[in-house]
Amino acid sequence: MPKIEAPPLARYTTLIDYVPHYGDFVIWAGWFTQWFGVVSALDRDKEEISIIFEGSPFLLFTLLPSEHVGNTKTIKLSTICNARKGSWAILRNDTTLTWFV
Repeated sequence: MPKIEAPPLARYTTLIDYVPHYGDFVIWAGWFTQWFGVVSALDRDKEEISIIFEGSPFLLFTLLPSEHVGNTKTIKLSTICNARKGSWAILRNDTTLTWFV
């Protein structure tokens, strides 16, 4: 019987190649703080994205719709794509999980 190779668990690419999509899961890590978010709006003309964020995934996904406005950051795409390594990670779930790191 031929040996079947398992598909990759995830695909990795650089943040320079990142093109935002609604629903991308975003992780930002600083020296003493981190937050988790979901892309909620895109402004392709200004090259900005809006991210609903919170300090943990549990808190993020249990936010009420009325709390979204107060927990939304608008960030230039260039800020993410040109950031120092390790400060941003973005997960997209299409047919294969893709991490932008």
